[in-house]
Amino acid sequence: MWDLIMGQEEIVSQLKKVIDTGEISHAYLFFGPPGVGKRLTAKVFASAVNCLQGGCGVCPICHRIQNDLHPDVVYAEPEGNFFTIGQVRELQKEVNLKPFEAPRKFYILDDVHRMTAEAANALLKTLEEPPPQVVFILLTSNLDGLLSTVVSRCRAVRFRPVSSSSLIDLLISKYQISEADAKLYTRLSGGVPTKALEFAESETKLAQRKMVLSIVEKIPRWESFDLADAAEQMVAETKRSLEDIKKEQKDEQEEAKEYTLNSAHANRIKSLLNRKHKRRLNREEHRDYAEMLAIFSSWYRDLMVLKETSNPKLLVNTDWFDLLKRHSEEIPAAKAQEAIQIVQRTEERFRFNVNPQLALETMLFELKSLN
Repeated sequence: MWDLIMGQEEIVSQLKKVIDTGEISHAYLFFGPPGVGKRLTAKVFASAVNCLQGGCGVCPICHRIQNDLHPDVVYAEPEGNFFTIGQVRELQKEVNLKPFEAPRKFYILDDVHRMTAEAANALLKTLEEPPPQVVFILLTSNLDGLLSTVVSRCRAVRFRPVSSSSLIDLLISKYQISEADAKLYTRLSGGVPTKALEFAESETKLAQRKMVLSIVEKIPRWESFDLADAAEQMVAETKRSLEDIKKEQKDEQEEAKEYTLNSAHANRIKSLLNRKHKRRLNREEHRDYAEMLAIFSSWYRDLMVLKETSNPKLLVNTDWFDLLKRHSEEIPAAKAQEAIQIVQRTEERFRFNVNPQLALETMLFELKSLN
């Protein structure tokens, strides 16, 4: 399973050595930018420690760990905007219990910089007096958001950004795609490995991008009813994506029943999955809209690049160069900048409980008014 971790060879080597020597710390802090493999590495580490074959990736133990179904490997993330004291107290009740079946219990806590002060102080007490055979892995993209005392109780592991050239090479070798596609996916992802992988693995992501670019490209020529239809189309696309996720979650609920050890474990897994699924649906809906808006911004950013430099190598959407070139000749740089500001205001609206279709319609009409 170690080969799933892209671009972090030094960390993989370090963790393998820890396992081989048996010098496993009671707490680790994985820190670095979003999307560089912290969560995946934490789960692979837990699999390598608890799997009878050192993390084979195919046995029931590895399968359950990767899908958050293992009773001794607990993945937790903030409920809502913050990691609450209630979540930490629930964890504290469990850590002193013996493992159900694994040699070591793992607690993987994501986005720990979003802990409330109360929650962080409560966690600190557990880290100061760690139970035997328990390993904590804290994940964060904001080291400054953590209490220094929490940081000092953990073995820090820094995840570094993956260079564009390394990411391109990895995409080519892993997916046997062309160099042109690998370069495009790297540009579209902003160099974030997990996002680049999504483009390489998901035709849906590519189709969604094509849909959004087709909309933004036509805005100058469209009438009001076309803009309203486009907003409806984007909302419908997000709903279809969520329905696919709901089907996956239903299958996961059914599969989880096969792995429950007793009624108490079954209830715990059901509760964990319900919360996990609800959070994922909310997160994916927000992410879908955020990604659509990012595509709008990238279009107008590319127009500005062409207006100011005429250098196609600096574009994000290199595969749409011909249309971008034509549109750049028709829009002043100031208007392109104003368009980006309109998209940014829409991003702000989506941070609140807005009606998605109304917010998108408003944005499209404002963009149309620039022409």
